[in-house]
Amino acid sequence: MTQPQTFGPLNVRLIHPDKTPNMLVLLNHGYGAPGDDLVDLGHFYRSGDTTLREHALFAFPAAPKVLYNAPMQGRAWWDIDVARLEARARGGDVSPFFDVFPEGLKESRRALLSCLEALRASFPSLQSFVFGGFSQGAMLAADVVFRSAIEAKGLILFSGTWLGGDEWQAAAAKRDQLTLFQSHGRQDPILPFERAEMMFKRLEKSGIANVMFHPFQGAHAIPRSCLEDSLKVLGALQNDRSPNL
Repeated sequence: MTQPQTFGPLNVRLIHPDKTPNMLVLLNHGYGAPGDDLVDLGHFYRSGDTTLREHALFAFPAAPKVLYNAPMQGRAWWDIDVARLEARARGGDVSPFFDVFPEGLKESRRALLSCLEALRASFPSLQSFVFGGFSQGAMLAADVVFRSAIEAKGLILFSGTWLGGDEWQAAAAKRDQLTLFQSHGRQDPILPFERAEMMFKRLEKSGIANVMFHPFQGAHAIPRSCLEDSLKVLGALQNDRSPNL
């Protein structure tokens, strides 16, 4: 396991490429997970594509908030009332949670952008940037891409959901060069599939260059089929090709 390093306000685990890095892939863990939860994804991607192994720097930041009542010293980007959210999801309506931007999102976005600034200073050869994550980490990645000045090349969203009404859609319209990959389980008990499907349709209409949606039979997870398709996307971005899934 790689040891965490400090970049800006966040502790980050890095997987270095074999050669000079030119693309950063930054992946955020979900609510309640430890900071190293997604590191194995980096090893999977490296093992599946030579150009990623040679030139992609993988970064896995740990969220700043510690959840002391969670297993494995879980962390969070902002607070969520999980029990209430699950109860709402069973009723098919999570709108009260996600039609407004949650308290704490702005601070986490700032922290992640400061982290990115420090990473860019430490690795000046970086030329392109891909953000992503799982669940809450996916929402933060989308918010950074849509509501900051960073010109992201790609966005990888595993089991995230739509936030903030129409603001993301208006911002996404300015990201016409972005490649976006989204996956979601049809039986997700936490973040309903229907809302993820709505997110895909909104982003598809926004004018983003490439928008791909991978629904799967399953719950709140990242199945291997999604990893394999997201690997194809990352490989295409690394080699300046249009993804063709």
